[in-house]
This record gives sequence, C-alpha cells and structure tokens, in this order.
Amino acid sequence: PVQLNFNNHNTMRFYKYIFEMNQLMNTMYEYNSLGLLAVSDYPVMSHNIIKSINLYVENVKKTLNVSRRKDGPYSPAEFITKVMQYKSVQAYIAAELSGKRR
Repeated sequence: PVQLNFNNHNTMRFYKYIFEMNQLMNTMYEYNSLGLLAVSDYPVMSHNIIKSINLYVENVKKTLNVSRRKDGPYSPAEFITKVMQYKSVQAYIAAELSGKRR
C-alpha cells in the first residue's frame, strides 16, 4: 500500500483531485475497450482531462509563488536541500518543529 503524507488540507485536495482524474481516465479506457465510447471522442475527452490537471497544477504553482509570502516566493531548492540533509521529509519536519518549540 502507498502511504500519502501531507501537512496541509490543500495537499490532500490535490491528491484527491489527481486520484479522481486517474479514475476518470480508467473509466474512459474501459468504456473505449467495450465500445461504449466513440473512437473520435476518446482523444478529446483525454485531452480535456489532462488539460484540467495542468490547470490545477498551475493553480498550485501560483499558490506557492504568491508575493505576500513572508520570506518571498516559494523555493523548492531549500526544501530539497533540507530533506537531503535530514534523509526524509518526516525527519526534516520533526527537526523544524522541535527547533521552533525552543
């Protein structure tokens, strides 16, 4: 089983959205395999689902790059460096939380 860890309700919404889009793609594939979906509709529908995912990802990027952030735009490089330093996301979060409690 896959374990998904998240620290923000928006992250869970993102996971759910990707899961739902994956289910739609699988359903569309099944319908196409059974001949219940017109061959000409399949590319259009899959394109629309993928475009929807891309729009959602762009919205997430905008959220992470807002100018109102206290420390400026989000930089994944710092996060990646810290995760490499602590060897896992959980260890990094635990270290950051314990450091802020002092």
